[in-house]
Amino acid sequence: GLRLIPTSFLNDLILEDFVHTKEITDKVDCFFRNLDKYKEFGIEIPKRGIFLYGPPGGGKSVALSRVSKKYSENADTAIIVWDTNKWESYQVKDMVKAINYVGVSKLILIIEDIGGGELSDRKQGADASLLSLLDNNEKTFTLPTCIIATTNYPENFMASLTNRSGRFDDKIHIDYPPSDVRQKLLNFFAK
Repeated sequence: GLRLIPTSFLNDLILEDFVHTKEITDKVDCFFRNLDKYKEFGIEIPKRGIFLYGPPGGGKSVALSRVSKKYSENADTAIIVWDTNKWESYQVKDMVKAINYVGVSKLILIIEDIGGGELSDRKQGADASLLSLLDNNEKTFTLPTCIIATTNYPENFMASLTNRSGRFDDKIHIDYPPSDVRQKLLNFFAK
């Protein structure tokens, strides 16, 4: 008996100029809107991956919270947020497989901080369980699924995550906002 319920997320209006989520939501909307195209090409369970990368503090997590808020309002969409500091990929894979999706026809899996922290000049390969999940080798996903992942350190292992189109189709660099937006944010917090 796992029950999926909408969750409240960060909603500061000042962040409108700080983080723009339109590019991400446009890609998610396009994917879910065109599920019939995948069926035409014989893809039973469509999957799309969006990889957000950039420096810490650039707004990736805020973008995820805004995307989550938007789609949590859709009763037919389940959102699973995976905190990579707490759960291993094989545990998430088992959980996603075990859920009985009643009244849900779409899934968004959010992977926060894939790849963990800085590894001081050495590269890290993605573990086999993570790659299997991203490739859907074990038919983990039973619904059309959009995976959105973030990392602060793409140089550590980005190649192993993005060298196949089925893993992450879109790579979006999220950098620090321009100085005028940072000034506006500083003024907001200085009050």
